[in-house]
Amino acid sequence: MKNQFEDAAPLNRTATPETVAQTLGSFISGADLTTGETLIIDGGAHLHTAPMRR
Repeated sequence: MKNQFEDAAPLNRTATPETVAQTLGSFISGADLTTGETLIIDGGAHLHTAPMRR
């Protein structure tokens, strides 16, 4: 299943506990003016499900 997720993601990687922790640490320490955001950490796998915009 992990390989399927990696193949579907543009970055060919899936999130691990370490990458999630690294991303959240960067987000917390460097986003002083950011509020109410949803952070998707999936290597871009969600991009193929986004609606097309013209």
